[in-house]
Amino acid sequence: NSSDMVSLHGMDTTYQFVSASVTSLLGYTPNELLGTNPYLIIHPEDHELLLESMWKIERSDEPMQNISYRMLRRDGTYVWMESSTKLIYENGIIVGFQTSTRDVTIRKEYEQALSEAKERAEQTSRYKSEFLSSMSHEIRTPLNAIIGLADVLLNRNPREEQVKIFNMLKTSGDNLLTIVNDILDFSKVEAGRMEVEEATFNLTEVAAEVVNLFTERAEEKNLKIILTTDSQLPNGIVGDQHKIKQVLSNLVSNAIKFTTKGHVEVEIRVVNMENDRYTLLFSVRDTGIGIHASKLEVIFESFVQAANDTSRKYGGTGLGLAIVKRFVNLMGGEIFVESRLEVGSRFFFTLLMDRHMVGRVNPI
Repeated sequence: NSSDMVSLHGMDTTYQFVSASVTSLLGYTPNELLGTNPYLIIHPEDHELLLESMWKIERSDEPMQNISYRMLRRDGTYVWMESSTKLIYENGIIVGFQTSTRDVTIRKEYEQALSEAKERAEQTSRYKSEFLSSMSHEIRTPLNAIIGLADVLLNRNPREEQVKIFNMLKTSGDNLLTIVNDILDFSKVEAGRMEVEEATFNLTEVAAEVVNLFTERAEEKNLKIILTTDSQLPNGIVGDQHKIKQVLSNLVSNAIKFTTKGHVEVEIRVVNMENDRYTLLFSVRDTGIGIHASKLEVIFESFVQAANDTSRKYGGTGLGLAIVKRFVNLMGGEIFVESRLEVGSRFFFTLLMDRHMVGRVNPI
């Protein structure tokens, strides 16, 4: 009475018994299949899969579960079947096997439709990323020219009323270039084209470059920017200095943007050393406006800001922290945040990095 087709096979795989349900499933009568080889009605492309599976079950002595393949119906059409198989023993010797087979054609059709939809979505995402990447490159070229011209005009002794206009032009260009760069980086990560580079560099110097880059902006807001590095940091560390520099730059830029008084502190500390491997803790702390607890779980998502009016008040697209998180993840780390409203925020992450050894040969 089983709706599954239950069959018994000898060691030569021929049918020795077939249940009556085969008629409703495949259109054959049991007697038509008795003594025949099941591979005659199994799709040729699935033979290798079944042979491999039978070899595994004989070696492991474990039941074979849920193997999917196509079988030929009496009307000449193929249907997807799924079977479970177990060996039959007599006096400890394998004498055959039993299978229980059911029709899974509808499920397979759904799976195929889902796979095709997923592939179309991924292709659409790739097209989007390629478009954004291409457009970002195209936009950056004239933007750099505008910013360069603003610098030229500022260096030509402009009148007092012109200085304000030229500064506004340069600031607007810089802000727009930052947005374009964020979109370009984000599209690269989304398209899977962002790779982690491995090179030797001085981490203390890289951190100092980031701090120096933002010192003037901090001073304009009467903020103190502090760099603290661990004395145990080696002179040479192996990693992707460009991504580390960009992560720190984004975090410091945010810290200054959202801080009106107090300070911004960048800290790099060694939390563990094992042979030539260092676990480093990177931290950027500010005394700014802070982030509401309800937003701490979502601020690393794309185009999300800590408050509805953040973009209007402070600018930005909400991509900065999304890029930071992806860069840190690409380098094998994870980023976290602690924050209290009107007290400040602390963004921190750890990276496992190697100390550069003179004369070390990289394995091939």
